[in-house]
Amino acid sequence: MRGGTVHNHTTDFDENLLIRALDNAAGRIQPESLRQLPVPPGTVVKRKIWATWLTPLAAGASVALIIGIVAAVTGGIRSGDTPASRGSAEHGMPKYYAAFAGSFSVAVFSSSTGALVARLPQPDVGGPGAGQGITPIGVAAAPDDRTFYFVYGTTSGTALIYRVGISDSGAASRLTLVKGGAIPGDARGGVVVSPDGSELALLQSTGYSSGRNLDDNDRVVVFNLQTGAHRAWQGGLDRRGMAFAIQDLSWSADGRSLVFLARWVAYRSIRATYCGSQQEPTKYCDAQVRSLDVATRDGTLSRSVLLLAQAARYPVIAQAIAGPGKSDITVLVPSGPANRDLAVERVAVLSGDLQAVDYRGPYPFADAGYLIGVQLGADPSGRYLLLNDRIGPQYGWLSHGALRRLPRARGIDLVSPVSW
Repeated sequence: MRGGTVHNHTTDFDENLLIRALDNAAGRIQPESLRQLPVPPGTVVKRKIWATWLTPLAAGASVALIIGIVAAVTGGIRSGDTPASRGSAEHGMPKYYAAFAGSFSVAVFSSSTGALVARLPQPDVGGPGAGQGITPIGVAAAPDDRTFYFVYGTTSGTALIYRVGISDSGAASRLTLVKGGAIPGDARGGVVVSPDGSELALLQSTGYSSGRNLDDNDRVVVFNLQTGAHRAWQGGLDRRGMAFAIQDLSWSADGRSLVFLARWVAYRSIRATYCGSQQEPTKYCDAQVRSLDVATRDGTLSRSVLLLAQAARYPVIAQAIAGPGKSDITVLVPSGPANRDLAVERVAVLSGDLQAVDYRGPYPFADAGYLIGVQLGADPSGRYLLLNDRIGPQYGWLSHGALRRLPRARGIDLVSPVSW
């Protein structure tokens, strides 16, 4: 990479075979034996974004280096290192995308043509509290590219998880409540399905305790889609005089951890979810990208590990998601003169190197006006990035530095960001 431009190259070797061989060799390398490689004269060295990193994952440094070398040689569209990403590579971009539509119904569209594949009415919430109001919270796609989960919140404070499947013929199933899919607590978004499709994670708010705004998410819930059991993590990251919230949630490539963006703002300043607003440039805000091991029992958020912190180079981290590889983070940050533009960049956690730029330029949605109006997401493989305007909504996917609008059937108004 020279001058911020990523150069793609083609090769005739078996990339997967090379990765497996190098990965096996890397497993025998002791971290303490690693040393910095000499840089030949005249080589353009990748710039560092953050000077200081916490690297509890140092044992994987050799694997991260190997992945970076292979990616630099082979190029391609956000190549990942998971079974899901290899499966996605076989059939290209996701076939469908989904969102909530008018009257809180659900809609599924063809990614290639925009044709409406399914439109299903909002569920009739029966049983105790029948007739209670429901609100659309979030949509998540499963890695099979034909299953979607729609999460609603109720006025009684319950998160409801529904499933819709698309058959080989393109027919949609009924909107069905999953087993055990009524979780106590106010759901607030961050809905994502694990890489193997077995679990769904979401964010909840515990309300106005400690001066928090009701919209400030501070609880991570992981729901087992087979058994209906769930576990939760909350507390442990509070700071005196600060409001705390979690904005982004995404799965690591191996499905063992959740990467989240934590925010702190001064009380009586702005809501923690508004960090990054150009309308509030002087308000105090701090952000950290953290990793929470969810393969163990539930507990506190203080068990999470710091991966990335704000610094002078980037005073605002507006969005952050894991991937596409095991050691990458994709961030959305201010860019350009006076930070009036935005950039979507991939950063290597272990080294701090800028791996690639997925987008850099003006706001892709004319009326967004500030970073909090744009939402960054990805398909389950991590290969295909989505940008949503949460105010519009408008949406598109990133390809080779450009935003490509997703087509949509006419006459259907969406009331949420899209997911695929």
